[in-house]
Amino acid sequence: MREREASEAEMSVRVGFTVSRKVGNAVVRNRVRRRLRETAETIMPKYTPGNRDYVIIGRHQALKLSFPSLLKDLERALKNLGAQRKVENEI
Repeated sequence: MREREASEAEMSVRVGFTVSRKVGNAVVRNRVRRRLRETAETIMPKYTPGNRDYVIIGRHQALKLSFPSLLKDLERALKNLGAQRKVENEI
């Protein structure tokens, strides 16, 4: 995670993905990347602030874990980084 400076105007969260060749061939790496992208699209909007960049590193275990487990892992990682949940407007 990297916090962007105020001079960088874009205020949305940016996420990058990297999967090493050690994980497998191109088909396997792309599958890991797709699973991680879907996980990030599900979890990341729930976190603030938006002026941060994240890099998610794909491991071979991402293929074996269930989707709910991937969601929990990413959520735990974001909490460890100090990402805060948005406060929902309660009516």
